Amino acid sequence: MLTKEQLKDIEGLTNLYVSAHNTQPAQWLYNNGHWILTEDVSRKLPVADESSKDHLISLGSSVESLNIALSKYKYQLVNTYMEFTPSFRAEYKMINCEEKDPLLAYLNQRKSYRGVFKKASADKKNKLIDCFSSDENIVLVTDNNEIKTIAEDFDKANYHFLSQQDYLSELYSWLRFNRNESNFFEDGLTPDAMSLNALESMGAKFILRPNIFQKLKKIKIAPILISEKTKICSATAIAFIIAPKEMDLLDQGRLFYRKWLEMTKIGFSLNPLSCLVDWPKTYSIYKNKLRLDDQQIIVNAFRVGPTPNKLPGRYRRPLQSVFQESL
Repeated sequence: MLTKEQLKDIEGLTNLYVSAHNTQPAQWLYNNGHWILTEDVSRKLPVADESSKDHLISLGSSVESLNIALSKYKYQLVNTYMEFTPSFRAEYKMINCEEKDPLLAYLNQRKSYRGVFKKASADKKNKLIDCFSSDENIVLVTDNNEIKTIAEDFDKANYHFLSQQDYLSELYSWLRFNRNESNFFEDGLTPDAMSLNALESMGAKFILRPNIFQKLKKIKIAPILISEKTKICSATAIAFIIAPKEMDLLDQGRLFYRKWLEMTKIGFSLNPLSCLVDWPKTYSIYKNKLRLDDQQIIVNAFRVGPTPNKLPGRYRRPLQSVFQESL
């Protein structure tokens, strides 16, 4: 089984998983070769994620992160128990595996990038296309005019959600504008993570206050102030993650994380465009545009661009808050 040193190494790698709003809802218990995953319900998003879809996808991302991390020591996970109600609980046992996961080296490299991407070289763009053109779980959009249309649709979807005061209030509670907050370096969305400089951070802190945003709506300048069009149009591609309709949300999270790591492996960074998929109006538009059948769903969409020289820092919960060991 795992030594203390191996266990701490695995915990550190697992803790790099992806979660909505960087909420990090996973709670793990390790006991003699067995892992139990539960949820921190205080980290749910009851307004933005009423159905807990993103919450469960985040938990699935944590499972895949652990599975990849365990491969460093020639182990992998096998599910032995799963329940979703009244509360989530999943149990796994470790079994031996022959090889390290090919994505292991990229757990530490993967980060979301929310800034403007530099233009990819023709060779780099072709590499992205070659790697994913025949991938049944990825649809790439690389035409600049189509990306522009996606940017405009994203802005409409984003404005739709931000216009709802409860949604914006919930989002604002996860934005970390004050470095003196006790959890500034632990979770949520910091200015650094959002690729905002000091001036932009001050502006966002003001504009996104729910009472201020409502006033900006009335004078019709809110859509201009929150537009992501420039950033989205800088992307080399927009990637849609596609899954079978019958795939459960935990496995969608595992797929979501692996595809992100596969793009990290070839030198690209991603930023989710979740609003595009969360709003039924734009979801329907892109399900039709992508010519998906009734047995296929869109898990999420990303803007994809070359990994910049400087990426945001890591804002993660302390390991002792996430992992417990029962002896």
